[in-house]
Formats: sequence, structure tokens, C-alpha cells
Amino acid sequence: MTTSQEHVFDGRQPSAVSNALSILHVVAAAPPGITAKEIHQSLQMPRATVYRIIKHLVAEEFLVRSQDLHGFALGSRMREFSRNAAQHLRA
Repeated sequence: MTTSQEHVFDGRQPSAVSNALSILHVVAAAPPGITAKEIHQSLQMPRATVYRIIKHLVAEEFLVRSQDLHGFALGSRMREFSRNAAQHLRA
């Protein structure tokens, strides 16, 4: 059954997407190994929000933990995303 509510965003979803993109932007601009604390400080985003979003981004392989497990870097899904975007731009 389809309802009109299936396509309505609640107040948090656009913010969550914006926050996730902001985190990806900060990580992409930083050297590998940026910490969650540094991301939090850079964005002035609530610490719990940063950790929750990072957890999801790692689970989906958009971010990976650094080898020392103290920081983060872009993951394989971001490389895939970048490669696909480049192909579309050439078309």
C-alpha cells in the first residue's frame, strides 16, 4: 500500500544528510587519520552526532578507520562514487 507519507521527509532527514556530507567533506580535505574529535571541532557539530554519523559512514564503507584505529579516511565507496561521477561528467 502506498501512502503520501512515504515520500515526506521528517525534520531530521535533510539535516542528517547535510551533516553526513559535511563530515565527508572535512575528511576528504584532511590528511588520512583525522579523528572524530577533530571533525567535531571543525564542524562545531554535536559530538554524539559526529560519532553516530561516522559509525554509519564506516558501516557503509564511505569512511574507513586508519590503521592505528584513531582516525578516519575516505573508504572504497567514496572511490567508487568519485569514479562514477567522473564518468558522468565526461559523458
